[in-house]
Amino acid sequence: MALLGLVIGLISWLLNFWGIVGIIAVVFSILALNQQLTHTEKILAWVGLVSGVFNILYALSFIS
Repeated sequence: MALLGLVIGLISWLLNFWGIVGIIAVVFSILALNQQLTHTEKILAWVGLVSGVFNILYALSFIS
């Protein structure tokens, strides 16, 4: 789950469909952070989360 959040978060840097990819990355990263993770998996989930949030904010800046 953490790796999936990271991969989608990194994809959101390339594809910005009005923040939808970022929302998906945030959801998977949060789901991963709610599980028992190793230190490396937590880092992957946090990177996915931050990437997703950045993508959402970037999309909102173009909407307004």
